[in-house]
Amino acid sequence: MLDRSNLEGTLDAMRLSLSEIKNAAGAVLVGGDQEREILSISTDTRSIKEGDLFIGLSGPNFDGALFAGEALSRGAAGIMASHLPKGVSIPEDRFYLEVPDAVKAMGDIAALWRQKINLTVLAVMGSSGKTTTKEMLVHVLSKSFRTVFTRRNYNNTIGVPLTMFELEPDTELLIVELGMNLPGEMRQLAKIADPDYLAVTNIGCAHIGMFGSREKLIRAKAEVFDKIRPDCLLIVNSGCPHTPAFLEHARHSHPKVSFGLEGQADVHGASLRPVSEGGYDCTCSIKGKGPFPLHVPMYGRYNVENALAAMAAAWKLGMDPVDAGKLIRTFKPSSMRSEVKDWKGVRIIVDCYNANPDSMRKAILSMEDAGGRGRSFALLGGMLELGDETERFHREIGRLVSERGFRFLVTLGDPGRYIGEEASRLGVETVHAGTHLEAANLISSRIRPGDRLLVKGSRLVRLEEAVNLLVSNQKQDEKECCTCS
Repeated sequence: MLDRSNLEGTLDAMRLSLSEIKNAAGAVLVGGDQEREILSISTDTRSIKEGDLFIGLSGPNFDGALFAGEALSRGAAGIMASHLPKGVSIPEDRFYLEVPDAVKAMGDIAALWRQKINLTVLAVMGSSGKTTTKEMLVHVLSKSFRTVFTRRNYNNTIGVPLTMFELEPDTELLIVELGMNLPGEMRQLAKIADPDYLAVTNIGCAHIGMFGSREKLIRAKAEVFDKIRPDCLLIVNSGCPHTPAFLEHARHSHPKVSFGLEGQADVHGASLRPVSEGGYDCTCSIKGKGPFPLHVPMYGRYNVENALAAMAAAWKLGMDPVDAGKLIRTFKPSSMRSEVKDWKGVRIIVDCYNANPDSMRKAILSMEDAGGRGRSFALLGGMLELGDETERFHREIGRLVSERGFRFLVTLGDPGRYIGEEASRLGVETVHAGTHLEAANLISSRIRPGDRLLVKGSRLVRLEEAVNLLVSNQKQDEKECCTCS
């Protein structure tokens, strides 16, 4: 597996002629030898190397073209941008590629580079769970294939090309995550990645405020069908109620494999039960073969579905399902994604990397599996990009908190206030905290050994800061006790 830690860095193995780049990007070339080879691309002058093509990306709040002069001074062979700032001139031994849209042009170059390499592309998309599923796939498949994969949250029209610029001629597998929050993005990402396999974790209502309705959101996600090839294998969630509506937009009769916790799924899990050390044991059957044991070492029944999606993809890529299952057993989630911490006998589920109504609902419904015989507590933050549906979705979560018997709820952030109002109306003891410290103190004063705490909210609310304050207070208490002794 390739071990690249900096996506903004350069790629020495790429070989594209200036002419190829010009044609792919639809650029106007000023200066430069069209047969010159470009070995690496950079979008960050801090990591630029001699001979790089520097792409000056522009957006609503930034203009990378302003760094063209600095890029040239640091040794860039040429500049690609929609314009050059005043005072910047291109030396005779350098070149300038003018494009209408540098972000789109970078995607077009990435698509060209993808086509030049004989590799398999596995794309992962969905309203929730796509990052965890992607990480499971990397954990399982990188043992068998020389793999490049999406790092961090590089799943948009900038991040996907940057990931693909990591591809080297001997790369065998690209695992790429596709995310969107605006119409047209999924179509563009599908064109760039050109996947051989497409895993769809689920279709929910994340970012619904950017589209106006669930139907429009589903249609925007289904724009992926506008660009994927007819032979692209679809790996779909049979238990998601919106999968049929999504598939109705398919332009071709793609080969399909289903996964889920239902018997009719091609890859299905059964006999699901939580285990005391965390996670779930179940059995997995694939196309009538099995069942064989599967352990998913993560909180949340939704993560069993993510594991089944990973099992399905690994199976179709030729991996033995038993071997894939053994690797899933050793998987460790990334920070703040269904992460379980034990603090003073309290089990804390830290799942606050992000949140939408579907993932929030699933996290709450899984609390009975978290272990311990005590009470359920929650620290919940607001969910963003829900538009006119913001209040309704938050109040639905408040009702669910009440229905599931939570004893104490702390909310943080303005949209989160609606969760608390609804839960309080239905009898749950609730406090809306003004700061992370207040939230931590409120929980610390009430919670006791054996209890469970769910921490869930959108990234902007930064709920992990409250968790860190909670844990640091405990460490300070221990230090003081040691001093006294």
